[in-house]
Amino acid sequence: MRLEDDVFKKTHPDFTRLVSFGFVKSGNAYSYSEDIMAGTFRADIRVALDGRLSLRLLERALDEEYLAIHITAHRGNYVSQVREACRELLEKIRDNCFV
Repeated sequence: MRLEDDVFKKTHPDFTRLVSFGFVKSGNAYSYSEDIMAGTFRADIRVALDGRLSLRLLERALDEEYLAIHITAHRGNYVSQVREACRELLEKIRDNCFV
C-alpha cells in the first residue's frame, strides 16, 4: 500500500481548507510543496478534484525524484527516516484539510 493511501484512507478533501493551508488550484488539481528534512527533500503534494492525493519527493542535491519511499522492499534507517518525515507532513495535511 502506498504511504499516501495509508494516511488518507477513508478521508476526503475539504477544498476550502486546502486553499487556507496553502494549496494552489491549477487546472483540475490543487498543489502544495514543502521542504522536509532540513531542506534535503521537497515534497510535492497534488490533490485531484476526485480527492485522490499523490506525493512526489524530490531529492534536492541530485534534483531527482526519490523513489525509495514508494518501494516497500526498501528498508533501512535512512529510508525509514525519510518515510517518517513524509508521513508527518501527510498527517499534518490530513488533519488540517481532510474530513
